[in-house]
Amino acid sequence: GGHDVRSRRFEYQLRPVKIGNSAFVGANAVVMGGVTIGTFAAIGANSFVLHDVKENTIAYGIPCEEHGERIPSDDFAKYKF
Repeated sequence: GGHDVRSRRFEYQLRPVKIGNSAFVGANAVVMGGVTIGTFAAIGANSFVLHDVKENTIAYGIPCEEHGERIPSDDFAKYKF
């Protein structure tokens, strides 16, 4: 969550983070409100996640960017929930 800094009353805004099954978020990663991390995605340590990350994706960096698949697509299809 956070606050609307443009409002005089500084209202609280709740934007939940959604993390899919078997996803991994590395140490000290920051995931902004409203972001969805897909099933079996892996986020690298110290990353700053501003946008949704697709399932079965390796992503890292500041800002966080996608860098490939976590496992081959054929194998992932077997484990997909």
